[in-house]
Amino acid sequence: MFWLTRVQSHSMAPALQGGALALTRRLWRRTPVRRGDVVVADSHELGQHVVKRVIGLPGETVTIKSGQVHINGQPLAEPYASRSVFTHTFHVPAGHYLLLGDHRDASSDSRSWRQPYIAREALVGHVIGRGWSWPRSGLSFATQEPS
Repeated sequence: MFWLTRVQSHSMAPALQGGALALTRRLWRRTPVRRGDVVVADSHELGQHVVKRVIGLPGETVTIKSGQVHINGQPLAEPYASRSVFTHTFHVPAGHYLLLGDHRDASSDSRSWRQPYIAREALVGHVIGRGWSWPRSGLSFATQEPS
């Protein structure tokens, strides 16, 4: 199943601009989730779908020190991400993921959420095509996952 997701903010810039439409494929229960995947997550905390990048996988320790991400002590190359001054350590529990926006200082993501870890069941889609921009008004097709 495929649908179009409207990117609501600039948190994924430059890969995805705010207002752009992203072709999204359903993440089935058995679909593997990999670091670097851009996903659509159903955020109960925010009450909406969010588009973010998977950074931390289940069981990993993610340390962000002056904006540089380390996974279990190893630096993560992130050519897609802007630098940030943020520093913190996360221990990702089993069955959960740590999600970050690419435009780090302009992103509401796992770093600022009350519950920073997103359960696998809340990952509803994988962005596979990106960047189309159409006017916000006059669209007659779904821009979020069908219910």
